[in-house]
Amino acid sequence: MLPGNMSPEHSDAWISADKFSHFTVSAYLVAGQKYVAQEHFRINSRKSMKIAIISTAAVGLGKEIYDKVVRKKKMSAKDLAADLAGIGVAFLMCRR
Repeated sequence: MLPGNMSPEHSDAWISADKFSHFTVSAYLVAGQKYVAQEHFRINSRKSMKIAIISTAAVGLGKEIYDKVVRKKKMSAKDLAADLAGIGVAFLMCRR
């Protein structure tokens, strides 16, 4: 059993518009936050990437907690995986 009622039996397709949304929003959040932290606040590249990754992961986890507590739905491990994939792609594309 996965933590937080992340049940694998939950009908939650790996390939769906929802997963695409999780992936793209996470990727854009990382890229955008890194840019703002680095260019506008003059935070070095490494630290701005850490800030962007941690805050984006927190947003994704927060959304799943919201789904469970407020919307009374199950948390989705697949949604979190799509979030992490978006974060990873943005990391690879934005590192310098």
